[in-house]
Amino acid sequence: MALHYSKPAVIFAFHRRDPADLAPTVAELEQEDADLFEGFDGLLEEQMPLFGIEVTRRSKSRVLMLALVSNGATRRVKTVSACRYYAHAWSVVRPLPFV
Repeated sequence: MALHYSKPAVIFAFHRRDPADLAPTVAELEQEDADLFEGFDGLLEEQMPLFGIEVTRRSKSRVLMLALVSNGATRRVKTVSACRYYAHAWSVVRPLPFV
């Protein structure tokens, strides 16, 4: 199963959408990943560099999870909020020795 985002990010998104389904199939997770890619990837690619965030599969997955729980009426607002938070939080924790 080749996913656009990390497996934990896709499982997290699936669980937020359908918390009662505790045993998603591979096909369901692949569809969730495809839906996330269609809905968020362009926004992630556009916004992350504006906040100084390197665009990698790992960083997109992290920002995506934040976007899924961010306040906002649109995906764009959620993505911008997630980027803002991630850029600040990552700059704070990066110097710590356990990261």
